[in-house]
Amino acid sequence: MIRPPARVRRTARALEWLTGYRSSITRAPRQGFRITVRVPPDLDEALTEAVLTVLGQGLRYGHSYTATREIVWTEVSHRPVAVDFRRQAGRVHGGSARRGRGRRRTVW
Repeated sequence: MIRPPARVRRTARALEWLTGYRSSITRAPRQGFRITVRVPPDLDEALTEAVLTVLGQGLRYGHSYTATREIVWTEVSHRPVAVDFRRQAGRVHGGSARRGRGRRRTVW
């Protein structure tokens, strides 16, 4: 198995520390790696915000749940990627695509 880059391992450790559960790192279907971690049912608002911040560092993120557990995941590229926040603002937050006009940021 290929050892994940340091940025993938850092993201996984951050999610583990915030949730208290062990994360799983697998190859992503598109590119890079997918980090999956279980979320405790009693996560307060501050920790939820912190988890969302960490998840947002990836190219894509999501969540699924069943009657017994809730899981979040993020896909982290194996190399830095330039992110266009004009598109992200409209797609992720459901707001105007003009939010964050002209901002591009490299995600490490």
